[in-house]
Amino acid sequence: MLAYPTGGALVVALTYPVIYYFLDPKGLRKYPIPSVAAITPLWQMYHNWYGEKYIAVDKAHKRVGKVVRLGPNHVSFSSPQAFKDIYGHGTTVRKDIFYDNQAAGNPNMADATDKEVHRNKRRNLAHVFSPGKITEMEPRVMQVVRKLLRAVEMKSRGLRIADTDRFPVKDGVFDLRPWLNMFSYDAITNVFWSQTYGFLDRGDDDCPAERSDGTITTVHAMHTFHTGAAHSVLVGHLSPFWYDLVRNKILGWTDRTKCGNTFTDMARYLAHRRLESPPPEPDLFSNLPTSPTEKRETPMSDREIIAESSVMLNAGNDTTQTSLTNIMFYLAGHPAAQKKLRSILRESLDPEQIPVAPYETLRHISYLRAVIDESFRMQAPLGTGLPRLTTKPIVIDGESIPAGVTVSAQTWSLHRREDLFRHANEWIPERWLPYWEESTETERQNLKEYVLPFSLGPRACIGRNLAYMEISICIAALVLAFEWELPEKGQVLRHHERFNCNPIELPIRAKYLL
Repeated sequence: MLAYPTGGALVVALTYPVIYYFLDPKGLRKYPIPSVAAITPLWQMYHNWYGEKYIAVDKAHKRVGKVVRLGPNHVSFSSPQAFKDIYGHGTTVRKDIFYDNQAAGNPNMADATDKEVHRNKRRNLAHVFSPGKITEMEPRVMQVVRKLLRAVEMKSRGLRIADTDRFPVKDGVFDLRPWLNMFSYDAITNVFWSQTYGFLDRGDDDCPAERSDGTITTVHAMHTFHTGAAHSVLVGHLSPFWYDLVRNKILGWTDRTKCGNTFTDMARYLAHRRLESPPPEPDLFSNLPTSPTEKRETPMSDREIIAESSVMLNAGNDTTQTSLTNIMFYLAGHPAAQKKLRSILRESLDPEQIPVAPYETLRHISYLRAVIDESFRMQAPLGTGLPRLTTKPIVIDGESIPAGVTVSAQTWSLHRREDLFRHANEWIPERWLPYWEESTETERQNLKEYVLPFSLGPRACIGRNLAYMEISICIAALVLAFEWELPEKGQVLRHHERFNCNPIELPIRAKYLL
């Protein structure tokens, strides 16, 4: 009896996109498309599955122009002006339904699509990431950096750091990426919840998680996060109906779906243990309104605390480890720049500040910042365009876009534009310094305006101060303590794009110098 209505619904679901394309109510058919993107999100999902959507979008723009239709209701732009029109201050667009899917009815600050909701959540967290609060966390970051140096020293000697160490060394070569990922987890858990996972002590990523029923389990943090993130991005472009059907009903039994839920369990465990046992010294969690105050009579609910803890654990581990791995790849592949940075650091620091130096000193070393920023330009953690939804008609780089259209512009393509940056596909830290012989006032301005690793505007990353501090202290220490070398000539760093463009592995050699 149910076959006929079910079959009819399926026919409508399959034919509606084609009919919608030809009716063209929003006037999008004039924009060129890659493959079948105009009638189905499957083009984006295909490239998300293989982890190279940002490359596919870049190729599409180079092939057909600065405006490309990526989906039935999604238009991508590649011009510098489009970035300002879409993401800049004063824009009328809001975050796309993609973020509603990620939030699953419980939005955190990062995925709240309603501007007023986001404004309130950001107000709760803004002082958490103020420069003053971040400076207070510096000793905790330095403590974890020292553990990383110990682990890398043992790896450089071909040793295991503990019986639980599951990352081998072969012929003096080891994969640095998981160690930087373990560092990022230990660092963010230490500064935010005062409960470091201890990954760098053990050489594994086993961590506790708490299910909604209170059951405590042990999970692998890196697999859990990467698998869950890949799945969320894969199905995130679907409409709410299809998202719920595909993610929760059709694929709800799969490891990919379960990992997304398990990552929330990891955040729940951290938040609940922190609430049960406050530390003697304040951490970043201390600044959350978890109890009534004069300014806020109603404290954050348990669901809100878990949601914000989840986004902090997400961004705090993923952006940092991705950035660190990219930077170390470029330094290992450019021995002259590595040697130059080491020399400048030694000249700039007091003996007792070597190898782990305070950020207050490091942030004034321009060549260190140039190395970091040039690595961000060449390979920002986020490659693809963040989707935004037009709430009213808007002009984007001269194109009139009606309300209700998803628009985006991707960072990776912007950072590689030859009309903005000379030798755009070459890693040249000196371009950030005034003495670079090819420097021009125009390019210096372009670097300020169009290198956007943390996006821009009111939705820019709130944790960039913490990211710069962690990255600066860690990179300086690694360069001072070790000499780095890529084992293969012409070695490339392969990435798999989930939400961020994550390095897959970084085989490397390290020679201890201290």
